[in-house]
Amino acid sequence: MRRILIILSFNFFAVGCTTGAKFISELETAPIWFVDQIPEVEAKGYPSVASTPSAPDDLPSLKSWDAKMAKLKTEGEQVRLDAQKQFGAVTDTQEFAQSSIELADVEKFNEDEAAALAAKQKD
Repeated sequence: MRRILIILSFNFFAVGCTTGAKFISELETAPIWFVDQIPEVEAKGYPSVASTPSAPDDLPSLKSWDAKMAKLKTEGEQVRLDAQKQFGAVTDTQEFAQSSIELADVEKFNEDEAAALAAKQKD
């Protein structure tokens, strides 16, 4: 039992020395302002998690974001309507796809007729 305690103590101190030596070696290359603040931080201690605010004070509320989104949607709809008036083009993608299919007559496409037409044009 005594040997186990000695071995555990030795391991504990060995690990402490290696991590402490690593910190000291990194401290030698640290900026001066960082080294100067170490005593101040150790004197004050670290802040408690309970004392930190759950959300910043200047964070906008969800209602303000909803209002901004509604305003953007209204402005976007106005831009779409202006473009439709100016260019006379369809700006709705579903409507555009349907009109393109109707114009191309894709649903009525027949492979046999197309092959016959291609053969006729080839001759």
